[in-house]
Amino acid sequence: METAQNSKPPLWILSDMWGWSNALWKELYLTEFAPYFELSFIDVRTLAQIPKNLTDEQSMHEYYLEYGIDQCLEHLAHQLIPGLSVIGLSIGGYIAWRLSTLQQSRLRVVCISTTRLRYELPKDIQLHFLIFGVNDPFRPDDQWMTQYPYNYQLWNQGGHDIYKERGVIRAVSALLKK
Repeated sequence: METAQNSKPPLWILSDMWGWSNALWKELYLTEFAPYFELSFIDVRTLAQIPKNLTDEQSMHEYYLEYGIDQCLEHLAHQLIPGLSVIGLSIGGYIAWRLSTLQQSRLRVVCISTTRLRYELPKDIQLHFLIFGVNDPFRPDDQWMTQYPYNYQLWNQGGHDIYKERGVIRAVSALLKK
């Protein structure tokens, strides 16, 4: 976990399944959020202890589901702090959602492209906002979205990787600065 120390409100940004090591778009998040938040970029691939020899998406996804998500939760649950906001990208959003269900946590959470939520029936959680690309074939269906009292947005013309787009990052920044 990389952290910039100051008196700004805390913000964790949980990576997608690939982690931060090759995420050239990480700089967009740094530029947008660093002036307003104490940032921690959390590499969920590292926390999940994904073996280096797993490089294909399917194998990595299975590892996350069997072991990795629980590894991340075990590590992060002990580090929750008051006033924390969390942005989760894809699988990172699922981990953020799971964190929000622990011990009545009061996290402010934004999940971007967290398609795994379509299998969940979230109750009594503190999700702040969900964002999906309108063209993401794995996003929850409209019935799922309207069943729950969360704010959500379908990003026009976007697919699963919308969390890499400057416009989405700016929209999330505007939400969290409110």
